[in-house]
Amino acid sequence: AEEQVRRLATLYPAGRATTLIGAVAREARVKRDAGRYRVLHFATHGVLDDGNPLYSALLLAGGPDKSAAAGAAGAAAGGTDDGRLEARELMEIPLAADLVVLSACETARGRIGAGEGVVGLSWALLLAGSANTVVSQWKVDAGSTSELMVGFHRALRRAPSVAPAI
Repeated sequence: AEEQVRRLATLYPAGRATTLIGAVAREARVKRDAGRYRVLHFATHGVLDDGNPLYSALLLAGGPDKSAAAGAAGAAAGGTDDGRLEARELMEIPLAADLVVLSACETARGRIGAGEGVVGLSWALLLAGSANTVVSQWKVDAGSTSELMVGFHRALRRAPSVAPAI
């Protein structure tokens, strides 16, 4: 996942994209900053909760953040910084994203709800304000997924009016 993000970062102009890798990819920071971007790309592990799909999650860095600003942002964003960005938390982030890519296993899955469709991570992103979402139905291989995502972003960069990514 880290190599995928590093490769994607080279496709976007310096100063027009934010890259969060390792311990910097904190749940509180994503909650605080995600609404500023038109394109979001998460290369991480996805965890499906079949019993309660709103607890399906993207795994990010978690634990106590030493900065007061990040701690306040995490509290204001409604929750702990446990590193599990759950669907129920995602749907509360005010997104203005044209596109959110979840480069993780089984992120399109969830529970089928009457009148709701598939309730899970992609549903939460729709409620949060994402116009388009790229997700996976299956477990994915890291190497081939990285190649696919780099090709996808190269094509996206050639499209008119592509904005910064996080």
